[in-house]
Amino acid sequence: MKPPRPSPSSVTATREGDVVVVRMSGPRGNALSPSFVKELSLALYQAEQLCGDVDEPQACAIVLCGKDGVFCGGLDLKEGHAMDRGAVAAWVDAFEALFLQLFALRVPVVAALTGSAIAGGAVLALACDERVAPLPGTKAASTFAFGLTEVTLGLPFPSAVLEIARFAVGHESHVDVLLRGKRFDLRETFTRNLVDELAEDVVGAAVERARTWQGMSPRAVGKTKLDLRHDALTRARARAIESRRVFVESWCDPQNAARREALLAQLATKA
Repeated sequence: MKPPRPSPSSVTATREGDVVVVRMSGPRGNALSPSFVKELSLALYQAEQLCGDVDEPQACAIVLCGKDGVFCGGLDLKEGHAMDRGAVAAWVDAFEALFLQLFALRVPVVAALTGSAIAGGAVLALACDERVAPLPGTKAASTFAFGLTEVTLGLPFPSAVLEIARFAVGHESHVDVLLRGKRFDLRETFTRNLVDELAEDVVGAAVERARTWQGMSPRAVGKTKLDLRHDALTRARARAIESRRVFVESWCDPQNAARREALLAQLATKA
């Protein structure tokens, strides 16, 4: 009897010339379930290895992309809704570690927003160094949205999420992006400087943008990148335990559970 074939990974990391491309193709819009978080973390580790050593670089940057029409819709609400407190706490630790792993990668990372980036998906995008979104008028642009919507579900930001967002979002947008949890359409995402470029071929443009790092010193770029993020990383790690406790309490609050149920019902009608 032949052993069963392993299921294909939902995330792959491949070197394409002087750039490494990490492609996400998980279920429910690349929802950040515990298993998908593990797969993405492993792929990011592999991507960094594929970039080579600072003294012998094999690639100059990483591109993080989804599949056509999808980048990442955030936490897997369906799976998370059934978790007990212990499972939620472990999940928080896992996705916080993932966000910080991406945020602290020594090589530049360009996000190719092949579709909407909501909640945890927006955090993934903001943890990258640069972001490319669809050009208005393209198919992907018609349904595109960007937003850190956690507060609309009654959830405070875990420490890593807050620090990454505070680092990447301009102070003038903190109220709308963080406190109000607004969803932004494509044009406002660009005018708010949440993305750096609009392109018809999002992945192709992200790869070309990534290639502009070729020829720069990997050691100098990596050191400067980590120096810029030092304070945010320090604050995130210092508050991790307390912010996890508050998030878990909020997640398990009956009113917030009802909010998730209503959202899941709404999403089911659109499926």
